[in-house]
Amino acid sequence: MAMGDSDQRVRVWIELEPGTEPVCGTIYVAAGEPREFVGWMELAHAIDHARLARPGGDGNDGRGGPPGG
Repeated sequence: MAMGDSDQRVRVWIELEPGTEPVCGTIYVAAGEPREFVGWMELAHAIDHARLARPGGDGNDGRGGPPGG
């Protein structure tokens, strides 16, 4: 698997609301703001946004754990 131009990976966590239709929840990105989503297209867009975002300058290396953990 090619990593592209950067060896850095983006870590995301997804919380899903159980029993909902369509799928909905919140996606968390290391060093970023949580984003709520409703439906598979919004989830895919949120993942793509996290993948394309430039790393922030807050010292977070993206290797932290999920929120609250």
